[in-house]
Amino acid sequence: MLKFNKYGNLLLAWGMKGDGPEQFDLPHSIAIDDDLVYVADRENARIQIFDLNGRYLREWKLGHPYGLFITPDHFIYMSDAIAGRILKINREGKVVGVLDGPPPDKGRHFDPHLIAVDKDNSIFTAEVMPWHAQKFKPK
Repeated sequence: MLKFNKYGNLLLAWGMKGDGPEQFDLPHSIAIDDDLVYVADRENARIQIFDLNGRYLREWKLGHPYGLFITPDHFIYMSDAIAGRILKINREGKVVGVLDGPPPDKGRHFDPHLIAVDKDNSIFTAEVMPWHAQKFKPK
C-alpha cells in the first residue's frame, strides 16, 4: 500500500504479497473512514484494517471483498462477486444487512464488482459479467 500527499509525494509504504497480517493477495479496493483504512484483500478473503500510518489493527473474514464503500454514517458496504451479494457492515465488523443475488439455479449470477451508495442509501453496482451497472433502492 502506498500513501501520498496532495502533491504526489510518497509518504508511506506498507505490505507485501502473502497471506499474513499486513500482506495482500490482490488488494482490490481501499476505503478510508476518519482514522481507519479498510483494504479489500480479495484473494485472501478478508478486509484488513489499518490506522492512517499503516499500522495493522485487525481483519474481518466476511467473504471475498471486491469493492468497499463507506457511508457518512460509517457503515461499510462490501461487494462480493463470488458469493453474488452485498454486505452492510458496522464499524465493529458485524454484518447488519445482506443483499443477495438470485440463487444459481434461478437466473444469471449477480456479479457486484464495485459499489457506491448515495445519500438516499440506494446501492449502485458495476458488474464485470455481463458488463453493466445496476441500482438497488432500499425498502
